[in-house]
Amino acid sequence: MTQQMPSLQSHYANMKRVDRNIRHIVLDFCSRNVGRPFSLIELEIFVMNERKITPGSPGRILRLLKQERVINYQQLSRHKSKYQITYIRGFSHQTAIVF
Repeated sequence: MTQQMPSLQSHYANMKRVDRNIRHIVLDFCSRNVGRPFSLIELEIFVMNERKITPGSPGRILRLLKQERVINYQQLSRHKSKYQITYIRGFSHQTAIVF
């Protein structure tokens, strides 16, 4: 049991590091795409243009942001990994941000 603890601790430490490195980039992508359908591939490419990342990391951060209620989105197609941002906390825009 003690052998699993360092692995779990390292997992959480890695998630915190990834969150610190790309959270602002994921939020930038979300703010640019409020109301527009997008795929996770588009999000990954956007983030990869800024940072070297592991595939899947932007999606994990997107889900974490939703869990923290920083953003909200609809999953338009699970099969095609299509999403649509419907809300970003604190985001001001000329039009309403809740769709």
